[in-house]
Amino acid sequence: MRLLKKNSKHILAAILLSCLALFLGLGLGLSAFGMGMESQRFINSVDAMIDKYIPEGKVVVNGSAEPIGGFSVYDAGVETLREAYQQDVLSTLTQEQLNDKTVVNFFTDYATDSFEHDWKAKYEAKEDLDVNQFSHALVQFDVKVAKAFHNYAFTHSGLGWIGKTGTVSQLLNNNFPTSALYQEAHKNETIIDQTAYKNGTYVVNNKVAFINSQITGIVTIAADPTLGTVFKDAQETLNTLTTDGKSAVQISANDLYHPNFTVMYYQTRIGVVFLIILTPLFGMLMVLYTLISYEVFLRMNWSKNLLSKLRTNKTPQAPSIE
Repeated sequence: MRLLKKNSKHILAAILLSCLALFLGLGLGLSAFGMGMESQRFINSVDAMIDKYIPEGKVVVNGSAEPIGGFSVYDAGVETLREAYQQDVLSTLTQEQLNDKTVVNFFTDYATDSFEHDWKAKYEAKEDLDVNQFSHALVQFDVKVAKAFHNYAFTHSGLGWIGKTGTVSQLLNNNFPTSALYQEAHKNETIIDQTAYKNGTYVVNNKVAFINSQITGIVTIAADPTLGTVFKDAQETLNTLTTDGKSAVQISANDLYHPNFTVMYYQTRIGVVFLIILTPLFGMLMVLYTLISYEVFLRMNWSKNLLSKLRTNKTPQAPSIE
């Protein structure tokens, strides 16, 4: 008991230090990922789905496809891929945005420019175009669009999001469930019956609808005796993308990761409480306790040594006897 009382100051300091480390760890851990991590998990699931249903080397646009009656089937195939970029970005727009020709033209041009940047060198050289690689590139185009036109919170880590001006006050607002960002997060993660989906929000439904429409389009082309020559092996394309040689494979929401944006929003909010409020608070308590309890400025060794030297210098020396 006497030992405990003797070391009480050290024990309390250790407790404060442990709380400080705990709160800092919780703050960093809860804040690190944010809604951006959910977006990344969703993207990873789309990439995995592509490799599952459209394996590399199975669906390939033939760069050596012969023109038929002056009609370049290869150029037609390239145009279909270009339209895929356009349809991809337009599918994310709301009905109100789709009714605005200015908005539609802007995103159509943006998609076209991106396609040319990614694929112009290849199609001008008449290279084979693997639809698996193209689909992965299309996913990266989605990421590019999201970073350029969607909220920062969905495309960056939680810590990166917290670093943006206004984020902390936004997260700590007691009315955060009514905020535009939280409502957007809720819409983005919502999954409805696929048959009822049309366009716009609901990221899982949106991606399912887009992929299914692209697969159906490819199957239609591959099944056409003329247009099918655009593929290196039209029959293998049909075997890959159909269930019976005719009916196109259709994915469902179960094939993709279901992001929990609102959960990560709330988790980041809790992390901010630990990181921005509790950690600095306990840090200040730790410093204050150290200054008061240990009397740092009065008990430093150099002050004792200085005082000792001053006393020694003031002590009169006895006269020497010769």
